Amino acid sequence: PAQAANTTPSVSSTNKATAANSQSAPSTPAKVNDNNAILNSSGYITARRMATVSAEIMGLIKEVDVEEGMSVEEGQVLARLDDTLAKANLDFAQAQIGVLQARRESTEATLQEAQRNQTRMTSNKFSSEADITRSQTEVQSLTANLKSIEADIKVANIEVRRQRERLDDHTIRAPFAGVVTVKNAQPGEIVAPASAGGGFTRTGICTIVDM
Repeated sequence: PAQAANTTPSVSSTNKATAANSQSAPSTPAKVNDNNAILNSSGYITARRMATVSAEIMGLIKEVDVEEGMSVEEGQVLARLDDTLAKANLDFAQAQIGVLQARRESTEATLQEAQRNQTRMTSNKFSSEADITRSQTEVQSLTANLKSIEADIKVANIEVRRQRERLDDHTIRAPFAGVVTVKNAQPGEIVAPASAGGGFTRTGICTIVDM
């Protein structure tokens, strides 16, 4: 009986490991990374700001200081219009102030004399009522004239500022920094804020693009 027991074959540890490996779960295929996909599309690249610069008034172009492809800064002079008449109007307005100031000085001197005369008439007991009234009326009239001249001087100062701004309108400046892409006008042409003259009038100096 002991020999029979020894003749029974035993399962080795190696065979057990092989059996265990044969019963393991099947392997799964590797995942494909979809993040490398490429998207093809078409579109337009537009500038942040673009403007066709023109003049606020109608005038003859005297100078154009820009060319296509040129970079400009904000406030840089782009072109100038003929400002001969605008300068004359400004000089006339300034001369008007000088005339009014001279008139004011003359009126002030006359008023001072009238006030002294009124004082003499009032203090003189031999002055008639008519003379006193006349002197008072003269002082009141000159005072009113002086106030009127002061008002005229204020109006003349406003006119000077208006003519100065009108003169400044003859200088066209860049509204923002950018690049000149199109030059629309040349010296000798007429420019206007709106189309006029049957299409022979320019409505813009140049086009600026903010890159």
